Amino acid sequence: MSASEWNSGDYPKRLRRARQKAGLTQAELANRLGTKQFNISRIEGGQRPRKPLFSRITAFIEDTERPPAKAQDQIVSAIAHSDELKALIARIVAEL
Repeated sequence: MSASEWNSGDYPKRLRRARQKAGLTQAELANRLGTKQFNISRIEGGQRPRKPLFSRITAFIEDTERPPAKAQDQIVSAIAHSDELKALIARIVAEL
């Protein structure tokens, strides 16, 4: 996650959504990340965390936003069986 994402105000919102999606309270998330509840509250309120905590929070957000492996497999399967995709692949192969 970049500084521009932080500056856009998106980071605190993403953290709150990820925490809620994971079904965690601020205190539970803080415990998991090795910090205090008031830090999570401040960050969700817009205060930028220090670098080590920023990295742990970023990893938590990205893990939470990533679809589960089963969902990924279903998405890949649906795409692979798409007639449009098959036609596109056939055109690309024909051009090789």
